[in-house]
Amino acid sequence: MIVSYYAGSISVASNIIIQTSAPTIPQSDGYRFRNYDTLIALGDSVTQRGYDPDTGGYLARLADLYQRQMEVMNRGLSGYNSLRALNIVHTILPKTKPSFTKRSAFLPALSKWIQPTSKTSMWRDRDILPGDEKRLQMIFIFLGANDARLPSKEDSSTLEEYQSNLHAIISLLRDPASEYYSPKTRILIITPPPIGELMIQSYTPTFAADPFVFNNRTRLFAEMAKQVAREANVPSIDLYSEIENRVREEQTTGTWVSRYDGYDNYLVDGIHLNNKGNMLLYNLILTTFKAVWPEMLPKSLPS
Repeated sequence: MIVSYYAGSISVASNIIIQTSAPTIPQSDGYRFRNYDTLIALGDSVTQRGYDPDTGGYLARLADLYQRQMEVMNRGLSGYNSLRALNIVHTILPKTKPSFTKRSAFLPALSKWIQPTSKTSMWRDRDILPGDEKRLQMIFIFLGANDARLPSKEDSSTLEEYQSNLHAIISLLRDPASEYYSPKTRILIITPPPIGELMIQSYTPTFAADPFVFNNRTRLFAEMAKQVAREANVPSIDLYSEIENRVREEQTTGTWVSRYDGYDNYLVDGIHLNNKGNMLLYNLILTTFKAVWPEMLPKSLPS
C-alpha cells in the first residue's frame, strides 16, 4: 500500500505494510480473572464518605482488606433517609428470579451468540454470562441519621416509619415471594452514630436558631435500628452506644475533653465519622464477622 506523508516541506511516498489480520492473542498462563462476590453498603452520607481517604473511610479499609476476594460496593447516598433508600434499593440488588421481560434492547441480538442455560438466563434484568457468576454475600443497612432529623424537616421520619422501612428493605432479601429473594445473603444493621451538637453549631452558625437534629432524638432511632435487627433476627452494630459510651467515659474519668464535649474524637463535623470513628467502625465490623460469620473473614475466603 502506498502512503504519502509530509516530512518537513517534502512530500514522501513510501510502501507501508499494514497488518489487517487479527492480532495474535498470547496463550493463557492458567490464571482466569473472575468476578468477585459482593458486599453492598447501603446508607446515607455517612456511608457515602466511607471511601474518603482523608478520613480513613471504613469502606476503603474493607475494600483494601478484601482485595481479590470480595468487591465492596459503596451505595451511600447523601441526604437519603430510610424511605428514599427503600425506593431505590431495587436498582441495587440483583434479581434472583426470572422476570420474563427483555428490558435491554440488545438482548435479542445477543441471544443468538449465547444460548440461555440455568446459569445464564437471557430473560433476567441483570444477565450473568458463563463463568461470570457472583453472589451478594452481604449487605450493610446503615440508615437513620437523616430519619432522626426534627419532624419539621423534610427528611424526617417517625420511628414507626423508620421501623417499617427497614423491615421492607430486609424483606426484599428474605421474602420468598420477592424477586430479590436471597436467603443466604448476610444482613448487618448499623445504627446511626451520635450527634455532636456543639460541633454542628460550629460548622453551621444557624443551628442554634434553627436546629435540625438533636442527639437525644438520634438515640431513639439507634434503639429502633437495634429493635428491627432483633425482630428480623439479624445482627447489628450499636455504633451510637460505642461512640457515646467512649465520650462519656472520657468526660467522667477526667480525660482531656475538647470544647466539643469529646465528640470531635470520633466525628469530623458532628455528624460524619473522622479517622478515629472510621477505624472504630471498621474494627466493630471485623469483630462482628469473627463472632457471627467467621467464614467471611479474609483468611477463610478464596483469592
